[in-house]
Amino acid sequence: MEEEINILDYLKVIWKWKTLIIIIIVLFGLFSWWKAIGEPKMYKTDATLLPPSGGSSGLGALVSSLPIPIDVSGIGGGSKGVNYKDIFQSRIVAERVVDQLKLAKYFPDIEDKMDLVSTIQASIKVNEGSVIKVEVEAKTADLAVWIAEGYLKALEWYNQTNNIQTAHRTRVFIEGQMADAESRLRGAEGRLRFYGEQKDTYFDSDIARTIALERYKREIEAYAQLYTMLMGEREKAKIDETKEGQFFQVLDMPIAPKSPYKPNVKLQTMIGLAVGLFVGIFLAFFIEYILANMQPAKPNSKISIR
Repeated sequence: MEEEINILDYLKVIWKWKTLIIIIIVLFGLFSWWKAIGEPKMYKTDATLLPPSGGSSGLGALVSSLPIPIDVSGIGGGSKGVNYKDIFQSRIVAERVVDQLKLAKYFPDIEDKMDLVSTIQASIKVNEGSVIKVEVEAKTADLAVWIAEGYLKALEWYNQTNNIQTAHRTRVFIEGQMADAESRLRGAEGRLRFYGEQKDTYFDSDIARTIALERYKREIEAYAQLYTMLMGEREKAKIDETKEGQFFQVLDMPIAPKSPYKPNVKLQTMIGLAVGLFVGIFLAFFIEYILANMQPAKPNSKISIR
């Protein structure tokens, strides 16, 4: 019948080899600590941004209510559907940051510009939700803040260059339609004035002349109404454009961290100690097992000689 082993037997083995276990724990802890303090320090800063709401000015509803058909294909969906995370992590924005901040002198070991751009892209992390949190890590606290601020400026440049704001495009479109409506209005007024002065030269009868003049009057009224409404919409677009002066509203500016976020010397040392504990216990039982199997088997019975 096999001998039953209880928890006390395990504790006896651990106590027997306690010195070995402690030595292994200390060695693993010291190695983890030494490895942690030898790693380069990295600092992290972050900025919190509020993206544009992407609301519309109601121009579509206005145009649909007018008697004159207008092509509104010149107005896109505004900021709706824009992937801000892709913009932050795009190569063109990273290149802008590298060029404007002249980051090459801070990374002398990276000679190729595109490798440096890739390094900067890898140093930024974007979490997108109701607000956008941008995290930047660098080898010094000031450099991390500098890169983060450089990204904010690069995004403002990207917005101005690509003109993706809704209010600005709406205003430009409305002003174009206003110029077209004014031209059509002046044309309709000229035709009404010209044909109103004619008697029988262009019309077969007074009825035909009256019908034509009424049509020109309706055109004048429609274009005048259109022009007046567009003027109101232009003023609204100007107000929206003022509110939309920034691509992002910065809620929290990046600040210099007081201490590096990695390496975490304390955490890595604790992990090393924990690993050393498990390795030490495993090794103690392994040695005990080997020694037990090396001992000669005890005889089951004694032979007496008389």
